[in-house]
This record gives sequence, C-alpha cells and structure tokens, in this order.
Amino acid sequence: MRVPIAARVCTSVHCVFTSHNALVLLTAAALVGVSGCSTARDAVSTDLQTNRDGVLMVAASLPSPGFWNHATPDALDGGFEWALAAELAERFDLTLEVVDVAFTDIIAGDLQGADLALAQIVPTPERQESVAFAGGYLASDFGVLVRDGETVRDLATARRLSWSTVEGSQEQGVLIDIVRPIGGIEAVSDEVDAADLVRSGVVDAALIDLPSALVIAGADEALTVASRIQTEGRYAPAFPIGSANIELIDAALRAFEADGTLARLEQTWLEAVYERPAGAVPVIVTKQAVIN
Repeated sequence: MRVPIAARVCTSVHCVFTSHNALVLLTAAALVGVSGCSTARDAVSTDLQTNRDGVLMVAASLPSPGFWNHATPDALDGGFEWALAAELAERFDLTLEVVDVAFTDIIAGDLQGADLALAQIVPTPERQESVAFAGGYLASDFGVLVRDGETVRDLATARRLSWSTVEGSQEQGVLIDIVRPIGGIEAVSDEVDAADLVRSGVVDAALIDLPSALVIAGADEALTVASRIQTEGRYAPAFPIGSANIELIDAALRAFEADGTLARLEQTWLEAVYERPAGAVPVIVTKQAVIN
C-alpha cells in the first residue's frame, strides 16, 4: 500500500506558539514529559485509493476516435482521454491500465474493477443513481454525421431521415424525444459502428458526440459533419458510488485546466485532426433546450 504524506510534528526540541502577539520558544527543558506537539492541520493523503496497488485502472468504451485511438487496450497509442488518463496516472505516481467496458455497463455502474471511467460521459440525474462524478473536463455538443454532399440544417429535415446513434447515449434520447425521425433509429455499441452505418448507406445520418464526429469526418472524405445540436454538457469522470477518489481527481482536473494541460490535450488529440473547427459547424435550432 502507498503511504500517505504524514502530518508535520513539532519535535521535543522546541515548538512555536503565539501569545499576546509575541513569539514564545518553549525548549525541551520546559516541555517536561511531552515528546512533541502536532500542528493544527491534520494529515491529508494525496494518494488515490486504487483497487490494485500502484495501478490506476481506467475504464473506456473502445473504440472512440480522437479519445481512445484503436479498438483494444493493448493497441492504444493516443487520444484525448487516453492522454488525460496518462496525465492522471503520472500525477499520482501510478501505472496506467485500461480496461474496455461497454458504455451501457459503465453508466449502469459496472466499471469491471476500474477505479474510474473516462468515456465521454456527461452527468445526468439518472446516471447519478448508478455512478458518481467529478467535475467536467471538456464541453461537448452533438454532431450530425452524414455522407459527403448531404446537408441537415433544421429539425424538419432531420425528421425525414433515418439515424444511427450509440445505445444508452444522450443523443439517443434527443433523437427519440426531439427529432422523432420517421426513418427510425439504429442504436449500436459505439460511434465507429454508428459512422459505418452512414458510410454504407444503411442510415442517412448519425447523431454522435461532436468531437468524435469531427475526428471521424477528418479521417474519411466520404463523411462530413453537416450540423450540430448545442448542449450544456461537459464530459466528466465516472466513479463507483462511494469512491474516495472523487475530490482528488477533481482537484487534479482543475489543476490541469489552470495550467493549460486540458487545452493542450484538446488541441493535440482533437482539434488538430478535426474536419473543421467545431465553431464553424452550423447549429440546428431546437425549441427545447438540450442539456447533455
């Protein structure tokens, strides 16, 4: 087990107190029978309580272009969340291990032994019944992925199409509740499968996370991101209910935000390979707000 940083303790040689605005040094001779005195601040551990000593196990839903590049943990060599997981492991002096877990299992609270999950998850009241969350690390809209040359600029057009999306995602809920397409919805296991259905002509469009849509379209000239649906969501790490690590991970993420780490990772692994800047993608206006 890793040893927490211990509280500082005053030795029996001397302790420093303040009394009536004056400093009084009490020597060992004056501290008869006292071996020391602790500071007012208690010991605070900066170590994560991981399920395996020395290892930070992170659940991901593979593949996830731009976030976890490649389809198996052994083949991973890049991506925003991959790099973020590596930064977290380094910060806490741990070895990173990735486990592939279905998105539906993660949001249901089954992380398969992982300490946390980084899987483009946005907290919702329903999900918070099964998993706990730290603060967010990346804003996200929904992207409309279509074959090159197609356009989808409004809900009326979207409603006439057939769609693919990820099972259990917020996009699936938006398609059901807001778009209500007459062409039906194909729910699949991941964004790559959703894009494949568009490419092959099985469906007209895919509604997936905008960053992933822009990465997929950036690597495939047959596809393009026609539009986006704005949300108020941010991806956040998910934890087993009752995890003792939430505050430490949240503090690390805030530090990464302040020192520019998150911005650097976003530029390196996402923006650099986007089909075009996210802000240049047209917005589909919806009558009701979409809270991702």
